[in-house]
Parts: sequence; C-alpha cells; structure tokens
Amino acid sequence: MAIASTVLLCEMDNLKGKALVRRFTDELGGRTTLERAAISAQQEQDVLAEEQLGARMRALFQDEHDNDAVFHAVETARLALTKT
Repeated sequence: MAIASTVLLCEMDNLKGKALVRRFTDELGGRTTLERAAISAQQEQDVLAEEQLGARMRALFQDEHDNDAVFHAVETARLALTKT
C-alpha cells in the first residue's frame, strides 16, 4: 500500500511539473531565440505525448482483428471530453 501511495505522489508531482512548464511556455511571446526554442521544444513534446497516447489507446481498444471501431469511438469520446 505504501508503494502505491508513493507512486501516486510521484505521478502527481510529475503532472504538476508538466502543468508548470506548460504555463511557462504558454506565456512566452517568442520574441527571442531562447523563447522560440522553448516553445518549439514544448510543441515537439506535445506531438510525442499525443503519439504515445494514441499508441496506448490503440493497444487497449483495438480488437484482435485490427478493427478500429472501438478505438475510434473511445478517441471521439476523449476528444469531446477535452473540449469541455
């Protein structure tokens, strides 16, 4: 039980750190080379995270015949929830 709590706390700290970095990069104006590089790095991370999420979702929800129907339904629901 203690290990699960520790893992959960580490994950929460990780999410807080990502939120802080996101807020920082969102506030950058891109006026300097450093700001543009930071924004670009964040965009690359976003693409990588989206690809990893898609692969994980596909692995979880694609059936044994490579039918994507369930995956597409879940992805549609996920996108609808992120817009609200």
